[in-house]
Amino acid sequence: MVDDTSGKRNFRVSYYDKVGCRGIGEKAIVAILKDDIIDRKNLENFCIRFSIPSSFRILIWKILLKILPIHQQSHKFVMLQRTEQYNDLNRALTVMRKIDDKTDLPEVFLKMHLLETGELRLAFRHAAWHDNFYSIAQAVSEIVDSPVIGYWVSVKLYHYFEGNNYLAQIDEFNNLLTSALKKEHSKLFHHLNDLNFFNDDLIKSWYKRSYAGIIQCNGCLERIWDVLIGRGSRLLPYIAVQILITFDRHLLQAKTLLKCHETLTAVPFSDEASDVIVYKGIERWKKLEKIL
Repeated sequence: MVDDTSGKRNFRVSYYDKVGCRGIGEKAIVAILKDDIIDRKNLENFCIRFSIPSSFRILIWKILLKILPIHQQSHKFVMLQRTEQYNDLNRALTVMRKIDDKTDLPEVFLKMHLLETGELRLAFRHAAWHDNFYSIAQAVSEIVDSPVIGYWVSVKLYHYFEGNNYLAQIDEFNNLLTSALKKEHSKLFHHLNDLNFFNDDLIKSWYKRSYAGIIQCNGCLERIWDVLIGRGSRLLPYIAVQILITFDRHLLQAKTLLKCHETLTAVPFSDEASDVIVYKGIERWKKLEKIL
């Protein structure tokens, strides 16, 4: 757990005050959503520049992930169709005895998606991608109250992250990570570099899962996903930088790569650590990427 050097300071409030976006974001999103035909590009730009008010987040995600169309008059009808499709899949799995009342939602969502795509077999076969889907679905289940919306957000988020193929940008991301860390914490950079940490699969797993199951769902993971949905994928390495800086004392004491893993895999991080990581990480990203 990160050391508490500032009492119970709320990093989220501090961050909002510092960038001067409290209240501004809500006015901006209301202006974007007032039109019957919503401009997705404006929504993406909003996600990059501002923190999405929680009351608008799921609606914005549904539009940008194309769960809902840009025509607001069609939203009710489309959501009814989505609900019927969810109920049909859920009912079919129940009849097939693939799920029951004790099956947790992430597993329900995974099996529903497998059924929907024709990949569900008589015997459930675990595939490597299932872990990433499950992590995302588990986080979404903590964020969204409705199972129907939770299912569609989970499916669309998973495919959105997969479609952007963040691991294909690993060289660029590592250059951003090492450059920022070397500049801000040279001692930690050289220590981790000596351990060959930057070529380790741990960082790749953070990018692959878009920090699901690593950062807490208390407004922190959501903010990372806001930016990613707004096509700000270069945020990912800056979050990694802040994770390393947040746990610098423990990492500097680690003499092996295994010890580094032990420090960084006690996840998800605490609420306090998640606050520090996300909001300082975003601040660094905006500064270095010159996002106004």
